[in-house]
Amino acid sequence: MGFELQNEEGVKEPSSPLVNEISEMKERLVRIDSFIKQALALAAIESRRGDEIKRNFEAAVASLEDRLRGTEEALTAKGPDLKEAEESLTARIQELESRLEEKERLLEARDAEPAALEPEDAENRVAVLEAQLQEKESALKEMENSLAELEEGLLSQIHDLEKRFQAIGQKRVRQGKRKRGAPGGLSSSPEGSPTSE
Repeated sequence: MGFELQNEEGVKEPSSPLVNEISEMKERLVRIDSFIKQALALAAIESRRGDEIKRNFEAAVASLEDRLRGTEEALTAKGPDLKEAEESLTARIQELESRLEEKERLLEARDAEPAALEPEDAENRVAVLEAQLQEKESALKEMENSLAELEEGLLSQIHDLEKRFQAIGQKRVRQGKRKRGAPGGLSSSPEGSPTSE
């Protein structure tokens, strides 16, 4: 069973199955060699891309760590102010408690003394005690108002700090999820944080 092949001059020559197989193998080897070269080129491109993604990721992480460190330092710096305000608040509360105890003692003294005094002296004493009591109540009311304002201001500061701290935590969680879930790799966004491609 003979086959014919055309040579370079276009003349047909008889061929055998072995010659056909060798010819097919040569073609396959050429294709395989081409595929290998393409694969090596793609591998080099992916390697460079992987290095770039790694550098961008490391830069983004460093930026986030710097921002977090700055926020923590700011919170630490505000810590003494909050502690000072808390101490001031505690001192005011103790002062108010002391005034309240004094008010109670005056009331008890007012109730006990009139029985022992003459009616006229008792009336004068009651008037003096009532005047003192009104003065103390007025001062106590002023202190309570001042204390309420201070407490409201401290609670507002604490609430603001809690919001900022929670926002930072949520941002880190979102960025961590984006980093783990990005199938195509990471690239740097304008803010310096990684985004998926």
